[in-house]
Amino acid sequence: MVMLTPMLEIGGRVALGEGLTLRPFAALGLTLSSNDRWTQSSRLLSAPAGSGSLVTSVPLDQPVARVSAGAQLYSDRMLDFRLQYDGGYGGRLTAHGGSAVVSLRF
Repeated sequence: MVMLTPMLEIGGRVALGEGLTLRPFAALGLTLSSNDRWTQSSRLLSAPAGSGSLVTSVPLDQPVARVSAGAQLYSDRMLDFRLQYDGGYGGRLTAHGGSAVVSLRF
């Protein structure tokens, strides 16, 4: 299976003074998959002979819109902060995620 997610990000930099720079950004993309479902076959190691296997199949949305938005605050004091939202939207899928990152450069 192959999944591709081309995205376009737009952002900028804003000098806030006192060694601080804000980098707001937004991105939009689309995830395209070579298959419309994920199928996995498995079996238990200690199952009796002839038990067979368990097949699980999960449908995948085709395509899935991806969005991201956030801001990163750079400091000349080796400390950076980043807040980001990530979302995925398809026919059966709605996914939301977020992150907050503190970085210490050394």
